[in-house]
Amino acid sequence: MDQSEATNAFNLYAGKKGSLTTQEFKDALAALGLNPSGTSGGGDLNAFLSAASSAKGPTDSDNDKLKVAITVFDKAGMGFIAAEEFVKQAKILGDPLNEVEAQAMLALAKDGKIKTTDLFNELSN
Repeated sequence: MDQSEATNAFNLYAGKKGSLTTQEFKDALAALGLNPSGTSGGGDLNAFLSAASSAKGPTDSDNDKLKVAITVFDKAGMGFIAAEEFVKQAKILGDPLNEVEAQAMLALAKDGKIKTTDLFNELSN
């Protein structure tokens, strides 16, 4: 895990208070693509960096599930999905994207479409 990337995630979730609640701790790890289960959560930057360095990333099985999930959005099998539709469907499915996540997805789009391979790469990293 890149320490500067982990530090940026910590700062994004901690804000000016300089520490993370248990939920923020888990959310920040998940945002880095790490599995937050088994972490005690909460704490300062050093605790977060320690947890990030020892947390596990996605397995091949996780990546396979992600590929299948992405194909659900590519209804025509054309290798791309409508960016705004993806953001809307995430909300409908009960996992709405926050503003930063939504903007990141929309930034991947070219002519309003996201290549499924680009989406996979963004979500699996």
